[in-house]
Amino acid sequence: MCIGAWIAGAWLAVDLVSSYLSAEFCTDEDFRRRVEKPRVMDEQG
Repeated sequence: MCIGAWIAGAWLAVDLVSSYLSAEFCTDEDFRRRVEKPRVMDEQG
């Protein structure tokens, strides 16, 4: 995650990171396929 200091203040950065870290990974097939695609592309070079 990249948070620009000029765009997001400290309170917003803390809120964004907190929300990100407390989020649960969705295990629906559509989401698993989206997560898998970049990994496969990385392996192929």
